[in-house]
Amino acid sequence: MAAGLLVVAALYLVRLGSVPARMSEGELQTYQNSLHLHQILNNPLNAPYKLIDYAFLHLLGHSITVARLTSVVFALVAVVLFFNIMLRWHGKRTAWLATFLFVTSGWLLHVGRLGTTAVVWVVVPLALILFGAWVSRTERSGWAIIALALLFGVALFVPAAVWFVVVYAFLLREDILDHMKEAKGLQRAIAGAVFLLLAGVLAFSLYSSTDLVRPWLGLPLTMPHVLNAARVWASSLSLYLFARGPYSPELWLGHIPILDVFVTAMLLLGVYFYLTHFRNLRASTFAAFTIIGSVLVALNGAEAMSFLVPLAYLIAATGVTYLLHEWLKVFPRNPVARTIGIALVTGAIVCSATYHLVSYFVAWEHNPTTTSTFQRKP
Repeated sequence: MAAGLLVVAALYLVRLGSVPARMSEGELQTYQNSLHLHQILNNPLNAPYKLIDYAFLHLLGHSITVARLTSVVFALVAVVLFFNIMLRWHGKRTAWLATFLFVTSGWLLHVGRLGTTAVVWVVVPLALILFGAWVSRTERSGWAIIALALLFGVALFVPAAVWFVVVYAFLLREDILDHMKEAKGLQRAIAGAVFLLLAGVLAFSLYSSTDLVRPWLGLPLTMPHVLNAARVWASSLSLYLFARGPYSPELWLGHIPILDVFVTAMLLLGVYFYLTHFRNLRASTFAAFTIIGSVLVALNGAEAMSFLVPLAYLIAATGVTYLLHEWLKVFPRNPVARTIGIALVTGAIVCSATYHLVSYFVAWEHNPTTTSTFQRKP
């Protein structure tokens, strides 16, 4: 795992300050918002990102590479979370294959190498899902309640994450109550103190600056027209992923779909699997998170696709597992057929990875629209 993480880090660090060679308006704004501690205290939204960004900028300098380094850290966190979810759900083989697919996905490459907070939205659903997978299987203990309080408390500082936290707490309510019953008085007190401290800091900031309430809830300052919002909502669930991607030169290349043909096919297979197992916690979580994420896209635009893309790859990974399972069930003892099946899937994943890498490092970098979008200097 450590060696794999080093390879991923190398991929995300290569030419970090030169692809593109200048900053976008969003990057410059994020950079300026992370320069001083009093700015972060006055606006603690995305505080986990800003605090790390502040540390990097003051320890390593104010170059474009350093300004994007925090996003790389969060991208690596997302990869670790994704890998561990796959390991728990599908075993080592699918974990490695699916994580390679996720690491080289176009969307993670874009937000994970861009100096904005968009990558934090990738981490939120993955962190909650991994915690849910752990808390539902681990031995009943008060330590789980402390971990829950810390995770939920930190997540509340991420804009719009409150909806995911509330819904997931409801879905996990039985497991949470079971852990609470086993918790000792001191453990409950620690959990309560941790959550109240974090929530209290946030509440004080929102009370002091009421203009932060709307972005904290994931609501834009100006609400879009109902018909436009409905169109974007529908597009986020269909066109953006499969046919015509969102137009956002800072985040994406033209209108190419976010998912390639192979991932799309695996996603549809994964959706079919979960539709036949809809009472499963995973299926309920995917359904709830997809609805919340798509509504946020309708309200906030393409950047909020960061909530949906990791869900799409988790479901696609289930499709890969299901495909291999069916293939190996047909050929349970034929080593040649087993090898061919695994080799075909691996080859398709390599093709998918190559497509996204070329799209990002070649096509997007040299696109005239990209060049005109990235014109700022720190």
